[in-house]
Amino acid sequence: MRFIMEWQMRRLERIQELIDEAHKLMAHEPGLDAVARESMRALKSRVRMALRAAPDVEPPELWKNSEEKREGKPPLDFAKRVYAHELQQGTLTAAAVGKRDKKLGAVLYNCHTPEELRAAGFVTRKMMNDVKLAAAGTLKRPPRRLRYGDMSSAQREEARLWSVTNRRRQRAEKKAVL
Repeated sequence: MRFIMEWQMRRLERIQELIDEAHKLMAHEPGLDAVARESMRALKSRVRMALRAAPDVEPPELWKNSEEKREGKPPLDFAKRVYAHELQQGTLTAAAVGKRDKKLGAVLYNCHTPEELRAAGFVTRKMMNDVKLAAAGTLKRPPRRLRYGDMSSAQREEARLWSVTNRRRQRAEKKAVL
């Protein structure tokens, strides 16, 4: 698996910002045809997919090559040491560790309960969504006339959070009926 370095991620993010600005300018230009707009939308989509598919950064140390594995120390202690900064920030999920280091991700998933992982500082996607929803406040339904690819990154995140809220509401209604 090829890892993308931090500087490459920042470069992709800057490219995405430039494309967003160019797309906004194109929207106000009546002389441009639909082919140009569709090409810009496709380019935005490709950059967004590259950002989404890329792991954040190369792992500092792999579990399979570590001295701690050879010495028989617990993998959770290794993960706490290697990913200490992200664990302190409260932004690391076991799934993210699995994308960076497949062997460590498998060991964490198979050998530790979710409660042990939460006690170590790992967060779940639900926990991260709860924090984002609390910060976002009241969300409005995203406009249906806009394609997802035509939205800015902030609008996409707001639409995603609205979708999370809507799914949770539907599940709660379904449970209430049963």
